[in-house]
Amino acid sequence: MQKLTRGTTPKIFIELPPEIGLADIAELWLTLSQKGEQFTKSLNDMTLESDGRLSVTLSQTETLRLSDCGEQIRVQARIRTVSGEAAATDIIMTSAGSILKDGEI
Repeated sequence: MQKLTRGTTPKIFIELPPEIGLADIAELWLTLSQKGEQFTKSLNDMTLESDGRLSVTLSQTETLRLSDCGEQIRVQARIRTVSGEAAATDIIMTSAGSILKDGEI
């Protein structure tokens, strides 16, 4: 996963396992966590891309909540299927890039 630069609007892509189709998903959460700061994007926030992946765009407000102090950002997706099965990805680690002037542009 790419570095998430503070104050930007990065797009994060989620590739579903071949055995889970979009119609099989009842709910999907993408959670980002860093030093007690945590936020979650849900399936309603996501877009189906032409290549079959899901994408979600973070807002400037969300990325400004991240710290560029060197503390790793933990990212994980969790899925619940319409049949009630639940799955989670491995936790992916990334970091936050710095900006010179803080705040939304």
